[in-house]
Amino acid sequence: FIIPKFLIEDFQKKTNVNDEHIRNLSRKALDIISRLRENENIKIEILDIPKLTNYKDNLIQLAKQEHAQIITFDYEITKLGLIYGIKTLNLTELSISLKQAFLPGDELTVFVMKEGKDKNQGVAYLEDGTMVVVENGYSYIGKKTDVIVQSILKNSNGKIIFTKAK
Repeated sequence: FIIPKFLIEDFQKKTNVNDEHIRNLSRKALDIISRLRENENIKIEILDIPKLTNYKDNLIQLAKQEHAQIITFDYEITKLGLIYGIKTLNLTELSISLKQAFLPGDELTVFVMKEGKDKNQGVAYLEDGTMVVVENGYSYIGKKTDVIVQSILKNSNGKIIFTKAK
């Protein structure tokens, strides 16, 4: 793995920002890099290269220069890689493709955690983080219940499974 030093520095700076989501993502990224470096079977090279206008331009330039592939969570970098002919692996897309597939009519048992957006809905989450909306599930908040899959909505953040209490 080649990791540009400017990227690590960018993550370090973002561990102190006010936005909790960005702060947590940056801390997680640094933790992953640290764990990769501890693994003797993985060779990590940290390159100190000059920073261009932004890190996305730098990553594309570095990948072209090193004839490397990019592994990222960033959707824009994935698209830029495709435009410039650089192989990219988007870990978010990979994660989504590996999630358990459900079809309408399938039955699940879920723990309804909170109220949904619409009246009488409940919301549950699968272990992989997939949101499950339970129609007529408001009365099941705080309880496990059996549900039947009605439909599935896929979007750029993953999928939402719409169900009905059994």
